Amino acid sequence: MIRVELHWFKFPKLTDARAAFPHQACVYVPTDQEGRPLRIGKASKGLEERYHGGNGYVMDAAMHQSGNLIFVAAVEKGLCKPVEDTLIWEGRRILIYTNQGKLTPPLQQIRIEHSGEPPLFGDAS
Repeated sequence: MIRVELHWFKFPKLTDARAAFPHQACVYVPTDQEGRPLRIGKASKGLEERYHGGNGYVMDAAMHQSGNLIFVAAVEKGLCKPVEDTLIWEGRRILIYTNQGKLTPPLQQIRIEHSGEPPLFGDAS
């Protein structure tokens, strides 16, 4: 089993997260204002590629004054999908805006440890 440590950073806006992780492979978690995960995503080429141009600002506008947060952790590019799959599987009961990956466990077994400022995954398992 592969062990991966995710060191999380918390941002109030997606454009702030994009500026911090423009070209670095990462996983990201939009949360409610308490930090409870709503969705899991990956950006294997960084958040600039994933949310280029005005897309980041559209996300910021949608989140405007909601207090919702974005959490981001760098991941080795080749592990982006397995880490995303594992986080989705572990949070499948609470991730209301993630549709894929909730019915079948991931093929690759990964043990994830969290550090930094992680989202509140406590209710996920």
